[in-house]
Amino acid sequence: MLIGIIASVLTPIFWLLFIVAGLIWIFSPAEGARLLKHALVSVCAYLISINLLQQLTARFSVLTWIALSLIAYAIWNRRNAPSRSKTPPHRGAERTPVLPSAEQHE
Repeated sequence: MLIGIIASVLTPIFWLLFIVAGLIWIFSPAEGARLLKHALVSVCAYLISINLLQQLTARFSVLTWIALSLIAYAIWNRRNAPSRSKTPPHRGAERTPVLPSAEQHE
C-alpha cells in the first residue's frame, strides 16, 4: 500500500519534470539537456528503489521495519547530537563592569 502511494505521488512529478525539461530545451538546449539527464537519472533511481522496496517488504514483517527504524533513528540522533566532551569556544576574557569611584567624579 505504501509503495502504491509513493508511486502515485512521484509518477506525476516525474512526468511534469520531463515536460518542463522539454519546454526548457526549446529555449536553451544546453540547460534542457542537463535537466533531461537529471530527470532520466531520477527516474532510474526511482524505479530501482521502488523495486527494491517491494522486494524488502515481501520478506520483512512490520515489526522488523519498526526495529530498523528505531535503530536508524538512534544512529542518526547520536551522530547529530552535540558532543558533550567538547568545551565551548572561549570568546575572550569575561569582564565585569567597573563603576567609577566617587574620587573620579570630583
